[in-house]
This record gives sequence, C-alpha cells and structure tokens, in this order.
Amino acid sequence: MFHGARVRSAYLASRSMAFPERRQEQIPALWRIHPQPHEGESMESWIIRQAHANFLSPTTFAARYLDKPWRDFDFLVESDPEFGVLARCIAEGGDRASQMTFLSFRRTSGMNKKGLLSWTSPASDARRYCPLCLSTKSPFLRLIWRLTFAPICHDHNVLLRSTCGNVECQAEFHPWRMNPIHEIVKCGRCGSSLSNAPTDEVETIEPAYAASSSLLALLKGARTLEDIGWESDVTELFRTLEFLITCQRMVRRAKHKSNDSPDRHGLELGLRGAPHLAYELLGEAWLLLQDWPERIQPFIRANQRVLNPIIWRLTHNIVRWKPSSDVEGARVSPLAQLVHNLGLRTQEAKYRSSGQRVLRLLAQTGNPLSPTEIADRLSLNRHTIRRKLQELLTKGLVVRRQHSYALRRPCSLIAFADLNRVASTT
Repeated sequence: MFHGARVRSAYLASRSMAFPERRQEQIPALWRIHPQPHEGESMESWIIRQAHANFLSPTTFAARYLDKPWRDFDFLVESDPEFGVLARCIAEGGDRASQMTFLSFRRTSGMNKKGLLSWTSPASDARRYCPLCLSTKSPFLRLIWRLTFAPICHDHNVLLRSTCGNVECQAEFHPWRMNPIHEIVKCGRCGSSLSNAPTDEVETIEPAYAASSSLLALLKGARTLEDIGWESDVTELFRTLEFLITCQRMVRRAKHKSNDSPDRHGLELGLRGAPHLAYELLGEAWLLLQDWPERIQPFIRANQRVLNPIIWRLTHNIVRWKPSSDVEGARVSPLAQLVHNLGLRTQEAKYRSSGQRVLRLLAQTGNPLSPTEIADRLSLNRHTIRRKLQELLTKGLVVRRQHSYALRRPCSLIAFADLNRVASTT
C-alpha cells in the first residue's frame, strides 16, 4: 500500500507538469508525503528526505516542484519563491523554515551572507556527516555540519566524515545526487550504510573543540564576544581567524615540499579539506588567537620568510585602515593594529623603497645575488624583487649574470649619495 502511494504521487506529479499555472496551488495535494523537519536539520537534508519519501531523486524533486534542478537551499531567504513553497509544507510555517537555513545565523550573529559563505562548504563539495547520528531511527543532516569550523559532532565528540566508510569504496558523500532507492544513510556508490563507518573520538579539552564550541555558540547567540575575550566585532573575529588559518596552512605547506605528500592537497583546501586536517588547523589558529597579539607576533617573526606573501596581501587589503583612531570609543581593527605593531608597511610603500634597498645590498656585498637571496636578506616578496630587478635592468643600473644580478659599475666608482639619488627615481 505504501508503494502504491509512492507510485500515485509520482503519477500526479507528472500530470502537474501540463498545468504550470496550477502548480503553486496544488503542491500540497500533489506532494503527498510530507515528513516534518527535525530539530537542527538543514533545508537541503529536508528536501532530500522529501524526495526520497515521494520516490523521486532530489534533483528531479527540485526541478518538478521548485522549478530548479538544484541550488544551495541552505541559503534561502524569505524573498525567494522556493522559500514560500517549502514553508507551506511545514507545520510551524516560515519561522521554522528560516531556522533550517543560514538566515537564522545571520539574524543572531549579525554576519552578512558574504561572511557566512567564506565559512561554509560550497554546494559542490562533499557533505560531512556523523556516523553515530545517522544510526538513529530517522537520520538527517544537520545544518551546522556545513560550517567549516565545525568538523566535529558535539553530541558524540567524534570527527565528522565526508567519505564512505567502506575501505574499498571511499566515495565522497553527495546526498543530493543519490537515487531514491538509496536512503540518505547509504552510500550512493556501493550502497553500504554510512552509520557503520569508523569514527575518531576527540577530547573536549583540545583547542579545536573549544574553538568550534565557542564559534557555534556565538553564531546561535548563546555567547557574546566578551565571553570569548574579543574586543572587536564578530566580523573582525572571523576575519582574524581566517588570517591565522591561512598562516598555519602556509607554514605547514612549506614543510611538505614534495607534491606527492598526502596532506598537501588537504592544505590547499584549508578547513574544507579532510576533517582531521581541518581540526588541527582550527586548533592551532585558535591558540594563536588567545592573548592577542602576544602569541601571533613571535609566530610571524619566526616564519617571516614563509608568510611574506600573505603579509603582502594583508597590508594591501588594509591600506585604508588606521592603526589608531582619534574618535573616542571607536574600535580598532586587530589586524591593522598588528601590522602597525610589527612595522609591516603597505604594498605601495614597500615597492617604492625596494629599488633603493636592492641597490644598497648589491653595493655592500659586491657579489652577484639571486632574486631569492635578495628577498631573504631584505625580508621581501621574491616576486616583487624580480619585478624591481627587471626595472633596474631596463634602466641599466644592474647587469644579469645567468640567474644572479650585480651592479653594472663597481661599488668603488659610485657614491652612496648618487646611489640614493638614482634609486629614488626608480
């Protein structure tokens, strides 16, 4: 009898395609089976369960009833037409539907859509899941599992997974691509149950666990910035944390010089990569965030050569920020204050003075130097040194010898005063 209801639902849905003007009014009647959402479930997970209950694939269900083959439904807003269609099938209405999207986090935390997008996995990425949560009677996917800074399940204290637990399969978990014969708890390739996948436990005293718990509570409105010990706003908190994670990625990537390293591709993805790498990066960045900026300053100084490119982009992005403000009660950007304290200048200032510094270094050493050696001695970006050397070579101030550069005239024949005057015009 249940199978007959599914077939009848699919038949009525196909008949509705001939009457598109009636589709909006007849959706509750044609959409025969309406499983209600669970607490904490994402809109994407609920649509997948709706499609499977009506014996349809998620893409077919979305194209038939929502006029779109598929989109990122977790970012729906109240003005979207799909939001109104889905809210009509929920007993609580629009308020319950908004809790299933990132719209609820935007309201409680004050972050904009662009800020949340940088901390969520894209629609094309594999979804993360907790095998223990999927072993319940009615499994579903939680909204917080899409947040990149939440690679753990706080209910069971285990790392989330994004691949099949079958050793011979190891397929990525894409629930919206699954056929209706496969439930949301099964792998779309081999059909094995995801609830039987192995799990890795985590300790609640670890920094990554504290970071994930604090950030989630902050987004839900359960904690404030004062509780975390942050003096600026929530946007600057996530911006600073993103900067620290990028620094950790660059330092780790410098250690894995071989392209065949298994962790190199994961470091390129950052928090979007494997859950265990995301967990480690988040914990290391959270430790640097504590006691700001006492811990980050020696870290940057110790890894200045590796972090030169990110410092370059950072100073370029905050060129209009002021390290201090004359307005009483105005908050200062922590990153801008860090740049000011470390004496890191903006991109324009560093580039203008780099020509003079290169000529001084070549005059003092008297030996040809490669662009990498010049960049290391001057603590500058090697790409900028190459561009500046090309300008000096065009003006006839330096000469190239294979892969090294030297002054065109001996150092004894050129005075430092003339050298400064010539370099200032470059």
